[in-house]
Amino acid sequence: MAEKLEQRAVVKFYFLLGKTAGETVVMLETTYKEAALGKTQVYEWFSCFRNGELSLADQPRSGRSSTSRTDENIARILGRPSQNNSLDLAPGDFFLFPRMKKVLEGKRFADIEEVKKKTTEALNGITLQEFQDCFKKWKTRLDRCIASNGEYFEVD
Repeated sequence: MAEKLEQRAVVKFYFLLGKTAGETVVMLETTYKEAALGKTQVYEWFSCFRNGELSLADQPRSGRSSTSRTDENIARILGRPSQNNSLDLAPGDFFLFPRMKKVLEGKRFADIEEVKKKTTEALNGITLQEFQDCFKKWKTRLDRCIASNGEYFEVD
């Protein structure tokens, strides 16, 4: 976290110097290599700074359940060896990646731009209902992981 806060300060510094977000991304990547903030994050911070929000602290997020992130739940999840946990707890693993695989598997593309285009089309084709269903399934999986004390369990 300290390194991210440091990078946010650097982003703010470049913003105040009049650099562009694009220039800032390049400078961060040169300095921090793989640990650099992502392009999206840099652009979001530039947007905040342009709007007069000069604090480097994270803003509170809406929609997060206040009861799911308790010390007890964190200890239950983190206290277990990772090899015993189900690997399909992240929505990307059980929802997005299989969807992309279905769309892209077995096809040949002329270039990376075509891959990006087909991937973007597939992602834009996901309906609100599909996202809502995904997060219902995600909550169910997390609840089952907690109930099983982090031990492996089969997913329906």
